[in-house]
Amino acid sequence: MSSLQIAMLGSFALTEEGQPIELNIAKLQALLAYLAVTAKAQTREQILALLWAESHPDAARKNLRNRLWQLRQQTVDDL
Repeated sequence: MSSLQIAMLGSFALTEEGQPIELNIAKLQALLAYLAVTAKAQTREQILALLWAESHPDAARKNLRNRLWQLRQQTVDDL
């Protein structure tokens, strides 16, 4: 299992096994920070309400799927 580390004080930084991972999408950074701070499973509805409250529900779900796909492309598959 890979080791991910998130730095949230100052600039956002994500590393996997000591190697930096570029995440230049603010919503994706916010999602990871939220999940790290809460340290427990969150429902999709909670995440959608937090990050895409202004969006139509279908668009919000699509945005979340896209962000999760982007994250998996840049990190471990079992995240």
